[in-house]
Amino acid sequence: MGTARVEKILIATHLDERDELLRRLQEEGILHISKFEEERPEKKQPETVAPDAGEAELKQTLVGLNQAIGFLSGYAQKRKGGVFAGKPSLPAEEFRRRVDELNLPIKLKRVSQLSQAASRLETEERQLKSELETLTPWRPLKHPPCEYTNLKQTHARFVFVSSKEEKEAFVKSIKSLTANYETVRREGETEYAVILFPTNEEEAVEDTLKATGVKMIQLSGFAKTPR
Repeated sequence: MGTARVEKILIATHLDERDELLRRLQEEGILHISKFEEERPEKKQPETVAPDAGEAELKQTLVGLNQAIGFLSGYAQKRKGGVFAGKPSLPAEEFRRRVDELNLPIKLKRVSQLSQAASRLETEERQLKSELETLTPWRPLKHPPCEYTNLKQTHARFVFVSSKEEKEAFVKSIKSLTANYETVRREGETEYAVILFPTNEEEAVEDTLKATGVKMIQLSGFAKTPR
């Protein structure tokens, strides 16, 4: 059977009605639908190239240099054309030759050790400053803090009282107890004090501290008299 005439037509329909419309057109012989499987070229997986040992070593050296420069730049004088000024790039082979000539691996290892030591010292310095700030108000204590808290029959609490009213409320609340309130240092209306009480009154004293808002300070770990 020959084809006398071919025309292109456009049929617009809702997506949900497409399949039903095409089925009916086929049943009426108006059109014939043929499906062809499209051959799709297989996607080639990118080949994984193992990193060259020399390249990995080069990158490691560059990382070490960047870390060393970052650490040492804090101690270097800022000047034009100095050690840390911008330098022209070097070919890889030339860079490796310079690394060997300057014995950079050993120097980088030493810089890394210094960087770690500096970090530890900074941490210790922050800790000591914090401890000093905590202990400064307690310098008038006659004995190390741990001696107050390690007694067998008596307990102690180190407290900070923020106002005259807070002190009055607390002292009034412990009148029924045998607890003893001793002022260590006074700064305006605020006070640093130590409270001594029998071990059987520990719960009652702590409940009173919480109820009146008096702040407890942990000093039991200090074995020397603050000076």
